[in-house]
Amino acid sequence: ANAVYYHNLEKSQYKKQFYTLEKEWLIEDELIPLDWELIPDSKIIQGYTCYKATVEVFKINSKTEKEVVEVWYAPSLPFSFGPNDYYGLPGLILELKRGYYKFYTHKLSFSDKSKKIKAPTKGEKHNRDSYETKMNEILEKRRRKR
Repeated sequence: ANAVYYHNLEKSQYKKQFYTLEKEWLIEDELIPLDWELIPDSKIIQGYTCYKATVEVFKINSKTEKEVVEVWYAPSLPFSFGPNDYYGLPGLILELKRGYYKFYTHKLSFSDKSKKIKAPTKGEKHNRDSYETKMNEILEKRRRKR
């Protein structure tokens, strides 16, 4: 599923716009700080020296089981962002591994032009908790129809 992720670090604001179950959704909430463990291992990705970091998160669809997410970030690219919901490191995340999924940087390009980044606005608005409640209601209704 394609999604638009928006992080505003100054306002501690998080937004995610996506389409699922035949509907457009917009989750708006506060950024949740991630408890990164910085590891001195290094490797080169796309010509940038990257360092390893890990964070423990709840598994998808679980509030009890956890898993470790491993990332490689480049301090020479001073942008505190990465794929999906991951942010907060002293450099851009160029590779991320979570379970069987791996996100990696295929190509980096930069521009001198200033670009205004707009927060997503489309979709039924929820915070994380109300979205989870709504999804559980929808899925339960679908189960009962079977």
